[in-house]
Amino acid sequence: MTDAKSNRFTRYFPLLLDALRSVDPTPMRPAEAVAWIRSKVDVAADDLTRHVENGNQSIFENDVHWARFYLARAGLINSPKRGLWALSSEGREARLTPEETWRLYVQIRDANRSSGIPEEEEGTPAPGTGVDSEGERSYWFVGAMWNRTQDQQDRFLRNYLR
Repeated sequence: MTDAKSNRFTRYFPLLLDALRSVDPTPMRPAEAVAWIRSKVDVAADDLTRHVENGNQSIFENDVHWARFYLARAGLINSPKRGLWALSSEGREARLTPEETWRLYVQIRDANRSSGIPEEEEGTPAPGTGVDSEGERSYWFVGAMWNRTQDQQDRFLRNYLR
């Protein structure tokens, strides 16, 4: 990834803070935040129709979830209850300029690179978009079927129990 001064999802950092600010102190559901942001900016039609690989989210929705991930790591957003997003006290005061947005992104990205956080590439589901809304853990259901035909138990045992 090049160190340009923005990427796909950093543009949504200030907008996500504004979305949460619009209902503060009440938390907001992720779908409500996505809809709020969608109503404020033009989003490329392709980003609304294409979906992340192996996922049900559009590229746009995924970008907003990446923004939430970074803002949560920065302590500006929290989840008072599973499935809800809210501003932290620091988030209430934050008014990010483009330069501050980029600095925050680079700081969080670089601090978490060695911890196994995936590189945010197009088509990569954002942490927290799966089973755990916080993106802290992965859960496996050993013996669960995938696409109603493929049992994942052998894959789990082979790749994760060494």
